[in-house]
Amino acid sequence: MKRVVVLGGAGFLGSRAVTALEREPGVSVEVASRRSSLAVDLADESTFERLRGADLVIDLANTTRSAPDALAAFCLRE
Repeated sequence: MKRVVVLGGAGFLGSRAVTALEREPGVSVEVASRRSSLAVDLADESTFERLRGADLVIDLANTTRSAPDALAAFCLRE
């Protein structure tokens, strides 16, 4: 089973991506946001550890508040 995490998965685009991914066999989808049970905040790098073990991270969060550069660097390292 592949673990896919969608940042911003409760938003307009993110929720549609989650719905589409949930139809795929062998895919486990998790929604991450600042207020979800999988709380990840792009402005707080210490929360990125919660993404460890994901096979794919999709960033559909509003990046006008925080640039996604640190998140991308974390994902590339992991």
